[in-house]
Amino acid sequence: LSESIANLEDLEYLYLCRNRLTGTIPNGIASTSLEHLSLCYNQLSGKLPDRLRLTRLDWLDLSFNQFTGTIPRYMLAECSLKFLYLDHNRLVGKIPASIVTNRNADLQGLYLSHNAFTGSMPSPYEWVYSNDKLETLEVQNNRLGRGIGANICNMSAFENGE
Repeated sequence: LSESIANLEDLEYLYLCRNRLTGTIPNGIASTSLEHLSLCYNQLSGKLPDRLRLTRLDWLDLSFNQFTGTIPRYMLAECSLKFLYLDHNRLVGKIPASIVTNRNADLQGLYLSHNAFTGSMPSPYEWVYSNDKLETLEVQNNRLGRGIGANICNMSAFENGE
């Protein structure tokens, strides 16, 4: 991916899956109007961006790549995500609660499986009372030390069976 993607400031949907792309996510991507960004099934690597300034972004799929490091705490602070796919990478560290709080309170699907996350899930209080729309949470095949906790079942989406 080239930094010249910044020249596409009106771009709303970008799907570049299964193209054998290499390298990192360019900083210029933050200058676009993206709502959907899908770069899955490539060979992208390096660390995830510290902050994506994509206020309209509601779908981010970076799955099946080779990203390393942690999920930056403020990476998604300015996004309004409904679906986040970071599964099948080489991500480590703790899963930050900020993924489902703040602007991402509308998150419906969170896919973090097949990485190397450690520690425990964010406290149920942070997840349960910050997000009432989460319907899918996939965290299998990581190195999490403790269970998710029964309180997560108090989330509205789970309570209502939606």
